[in-house]
Amino acid sequence: MKNITIFAATLMGLLSFHLTISAQERELWRTGHGDFKVFHQAGQFHWQVWEGQDPHSVTVSLGPAAKRLIPDMGAFSFLGQPGEPIWIAPMVEDGQNLFMGMTTEGTPAGTFENNRLYIGLNEFQGPGDFFMWTNGGAG
Repeated sequence: MKNITIFAATLMGLLSFHLTISAQERELWRTGHGDFKVFHQAGQFHWQVWEGQDPHSVTVSLGPAAKRLIPDMGAFSFLGQPGEPIWIAPMVEDGQNLFMGMTTEGTPAGTFENNRLYIGLNEFQGPGDFFMWTNGGAG
């Protein structure tokens, strides 16, 4: 959809859902491309993840290929202590990790003022901490 903006924080917004289904009953998404989809139709928001599944039916997980160590550089001090493990989702598809795109496909043009939809992450529940950032052109 043209001219729709969603902040990067939305893609991990599904982590704040309170899931009541046991992990054994959910599908595990660990590799390959999928989308975090939010769309608005008939006055209601609809949420989907991966290949159109309900977010409550999918466990999104970063596997061993996403594991890195926090570098000993001041710019990364917000992540924790140098040398501690951190799991990073790639910004481009690499074939070893999940790659989550974002879409608002299905929301009719003109639904929101200036065709912009802003969604933010208000809460995170899970082990550890959650950080989101992007790298500039120089990395």
